[in-house]
Amino acid sequence: MTGFFQNKLSDHSGHTLVEVVIALICSSIVIFGLAGVYAYGIKEFNSATSRLQMFSEGNLMLRKIESFIRRSSNIYVVENSDPNRTELHLTIPYESNGGLMEFFTNRRDQTLRVNDWRIGKNNANVRLLPLRVLSGDNQSHTRLPYHVEKMHFQYGDAQIDGYDNTGSAYLVRIDMVLEDSLGNRVSLSSTETRLN
Repeated sequence: MTGFFQNKLSDHSGHTLVEVVIALICSSIVIFGLAGVYAYGIKEFNSATSRLQMFSEGNLMLRKIESFIRRSSNIYVVENSDPNRTELHLTIPYESNGGLMEFFTNRRDQTLRVNDWRIGKNNANVRLLPLRVLSGDNQSHTRLPYHVEKMHFQYGDAQIDGYDNTGSAYLVRIDMVLEDSLGNRVSLSSTETRLN
C-alpha cells in the first residue's frame, strides 16, 4: 500500500516543461498587452494635452490680434503666394511711437513674432507663439512645445467672405495652423473688421 501512495504523490508533485512554457507565454502576452494599453493611454493623454495647449494659446493670440485690428487706424496686409510670408502691419492711434505693429512668421524657428514700436524699438521681433515651457529635471532648459506651421494674413474676399474692402472699412482674414512634435495639428481661423 505504501508503494501505491508514493506513486500517486510522485505523479502530481510538479509541472512539466510544456506547462511552464505555456504559463510563461500566457503571462507574457498579458504583461505586454497591459504595457501596450498603458503606453497608448499615455500617448493619447499627451496628444490631447498638446492639442489643448495649442488651441488655447492660438485662440488667445487670435483674440489679441483681433483687438488690435479693431483699434487700428491703418491696416496693411503684405500678401504673398507663400502663406507664411504674409505680414500684417497695423497703426494703433493715440499711442507712442506712432503705434506701429507688424505681425509676421519667423520661418527659421517657425514662430509668430511682432515688431512692436509702441513703447520703443527694444520691443521689435518679440516671439508671440509658441510660449516656452520648462523641460528637464532641473527645469533650467526651455523648449518650444510646438511650431507655427502656417500663419496667413489676407484681406477679406468678396466671394468667400461677402465683404468688399474700402478705404473706410477693412476685413482681415487670419488662418493659423500649429503643429507639435507628435504630428498633432490645430487649425484656427478668424475674420475681423476695422471700421472708421
